[in-house]
Amino acid sequence: MLHTAHVAPSRPQPAPRSVRALVPLVLGALLSLGSCSGESAPDPRPNVLLVTLDTVRADRLGCYGYAKARTPNLDALAARGVRFERAYASTPYTLPSHATLLSGDYPGGHGLHINFQGAVNGASALLPEELAKRGYATAAFVACGVLDRRFGLARGFERYDDLSHRPLQASGQVERPCDEVTRSALAWLAQPAQRPFFAWLHYYDAHDPHVPPEGFRDFDDPYDGEIAAIDAELGKVLRELERTGRLANTCIVVCADHGEDFGEHGVEGHGLFLYDTTMRVPMIVAGPSPIRSGATVAAPVGLVDVRATILDVLGTPAPAGSDGTSFAPALRGEPARERPVFLETEYPMRAFGWEPLYGVVSDRWKYIRAPASELYDVVADPLETKNQLDAEAGAHATLDALLAKLRAQSPRRPAVPVQLGFESRAALSKLGYVEGDDVEDDAAAPQRADPKTMTDVYNGAVHARAFLRTGRHAEALALVAPLVQKSPQSSHLWEIQGAAQLALKQAAEAVHSFERSLAGSPNDTERLCQLGDALAAAGRSEEALARYRRAIELDPHDGQSEGHLGGFLARSGKLDEALPHFQRHVELEPTSPNAHTNLANGLFALRRFEAGIEHLRRALQLDPLCAPAHQALYTGLRFTKGKTEAVVALRAARRALPEGTYFAMQLSFELATARNASDADVAEALQLAEECHAKAPGDGDVLDILGVVRARRGDFAGAIEAATHALELANAAGRADAAKGAQARLALYRAGKAYTE
Repeated sequence: MLHTAHVAPSRPQPAPRSVRALVPLVLGALLSLGSCSGESAPDPRPNVLLVTLDTVRADRLGCYGYAKARTPNLDALAARGVRFERAYASTPYTLPSHATLLSGDYPGGHGLHINFQGAVNGASALLPEELAKRGYATAAFVACGVLDRRFGLARGFERYDDLSHRPLQASGQVERPCDEVTRSALAWLAQPAQRPFFAWLHYYDAHDPHVPPEGFRDFDDPYDGEIAAIDAELGKVLRELERTGRLANTCIVVCADHGEDFGEHGVEGHGLFLYDTTMRVPMIVAGPSPIRSGATVAAPVGLVDVRATILDVLGTPAPAGSDGTSFAPALRGEPARERPVFLETEYPMRAFGWEPLYGVVSDRWKYIRAPASELYDVVADPLETKNQLDAEAGAHATLDALLAKLRAQSPRRPAVPVQLGFESRAALSKLGYVEGDDVEDDAAAPQRADPKTMTDVYNGAVHARAFLRTGRHAEALALVAPLVQKSPQSSHLWEIQGAAQLALKQAAEAVHSFERSLAGSPNDTERLCQLGDALAAAGRSEEALARYRRAIELDPHDGQSEGHLGGFLARSGKLDEALPHFQRHVELEPTSPNAHTNLANGLFALRRFEAGIEHLRRALQLDPLCAPAHQALYTGLRFTKGKTEAVVALRAARRALPEGTYFAMQLSFELATARNASDADVAEALQLAEECHAKAPGDGDVLDILGVVRARRGDFAGAIEAATHALELANAAGRADAAKGAQARLALYRAGKAYTE
């Protein structure tokens, strides 16, 4: 918004006759000038294209000497621009690293130290805000939920194309491929505009898990294939800018937010350490004069310097107060000024209760402060294999003092609180991240464990969490149990253990684990609800109710806590009390398919079927892969509309979820038991039943349905065999109702009769 100074009006004075006579002529001339071309001349200022390559190591690009790379577009860009040999992220995590890139502040300044912790502090002015004030058209195209607008990076962007409009649930999309990012960006760039643009493109494909798209799977390492795919998409953008005549007047900055460790330091991934595998990133800058062509800068620079540099290149120096310093002189060929780059990872402390790591890069040295500190000559020893801490006592002392100075100079501001619902957390955890506790580094606190001594715990936690996500609860528990003994201060490990125990019906043990997980974060609403679930399962209903109510008290806008309380009340038979909480969950999280499904089930219990079915249809609009919604819709339609519509619902569920057996079993049953079933229906039912039996030969329900279908086909011997086995399994499992049904059907088959409804 433009603000103009208020000037008190004065009495207008008549203009001299000669001036009055000129006014129409001047206006006419202006109008005729404006209509000559039909539009004003385009703004000559340079455009800015910022491209971030998530999780891309510098040493995996061709222009950085990697022989196996297939990165012709990035290599060509480096050949016509400036390549920085030693560019550094300030933190090895996506959200805080991008916040540093756009704000010019170190993590302490913008408030973000790990993903999902909150939103950027309002005191940090972002690059798009600065450029929007200068009349630039601004747009961002981001590829994963970690950078959704809720985390504060959308400020200053006229268009922020993220995934926030898509519901975040376990089966939903939490990232998008590089070709989709490119298509969205090209569509925006194709719009006619008279203003220069600032566009940010974020490509996420190189992040774990490493599955290259079609056409890029012929690499020995799939990570290289993902980088090649990103390069190809960037090439499309560059060619479009060239075709439209804008490339020559566009300043292009390409960098990564962090790299990736592939076992070089005992771990895989990023976040735990500050070694160059995760902290050194590619940085290429190309554009119009005076940016040089084909130059290399060896002096260290940081992502923290990018904001100031872009503003400097555009002739508008960055406002004072940020941590970054412009390296634009190096782009023009002037000697690069040596300045230190601050590094940090607080992830070990926030996720596991271990010591945070802080470091500094200066000249050829990297210093990492830790319980066992490290000093590396990263020029002579780029793999950081030889700790020079004792041999270089002078450098150690100098860099330790420099690190202390950098930390003291940078402000320490809090993040803006952001509440994540359970579904958002579950979906984002698919990206391999772990939320941390909101704690601060306390220099006076007893020394925590050195992350270097905990690599086995870290690796085990990663695998245990993966087991949880895939339903392998017993394996998760077996893996995590010894880890909590080695690192009992790690609240995340206790949470993993509690989730596995609860799934395995070890309620009392789960209560203990969730209580321990809350020790470091007593106001975590998700963990409070998990503890409530465990207490309820252990029969401690009053205590469970108190935990749910405490979660709602802490955050009245957390819909998931309302859903947990509603579910607890419903299971307790208090349906009238449960329904308002299910409704409140939908109000707070209207794009949550689980919220709509839970409300529908509550409505069904109160025999309000039509309203419930509407909510289930809404749930499936939000997430066509939501299995509980498909199951409830089938049940509701079966009860209210009969077999015909139930079969339609089952076919839709089968199309959406072809891998499981539940919907195939039910469809087989409905087709085979219809009184007017055709031969084709019964044949289809037999095929479905046999497929389910092949997948789950020891499943009693599958055997029961197989018996139903065989009898309908006239194969009573086969039906008796399947039903007998189903009855044995039901009796062994103590399932009285299932045994009663199987016994009744077995009697029919022995009498030569099929079961129909």
